[in-house]
Amino acid sequence: MVTAQMRKQISLAMVLLLVLVAVVFWTMESSIPVSGDLQLVDGEYEGVGKGFLSEIRVGVTVIDQEITEIIILSHQDTPGIADLAIQQIPERIIQSGGLDVDVVTQATYTSDGIINAVRNALGLDQ
Repeated sequence: MVTAQMRKQISLAMVLLLVLVAVVFWTMESSIPVSGDLQLVDGEYEGVGKGFLSEIRVGVTVIDQEITEIIILSHQDTPGIADLAIQQIPERIIQSGGLDVDVVTQATYTSDGIINAVRNALGLDQ
């Protein structure tokens, strides 16, 4: 016979398992590396990624096979919340030389949208 205590333990175990699975899938989706071995072609590119409320359009400049400039061309994500991601993610990508950068806390969707837009601009969509 299953007691009330056992039901609580089973329920807790199921919730923890569900959370673990969600974290694994979220991490897989957010991991967007561009290795140093990648050969980027010099030029100016435009790309789009999905932000929290809207598409995020970016302009990306590559000079000497390095990302030298990222401009946010348009977005409709929440002002005040998205602002830090709009400022910091392009800088982080340029400084790191790749797309494997930390997202901005409380602006995860906007951060991922910018990263994915740059990925799209460079033709690196999965």
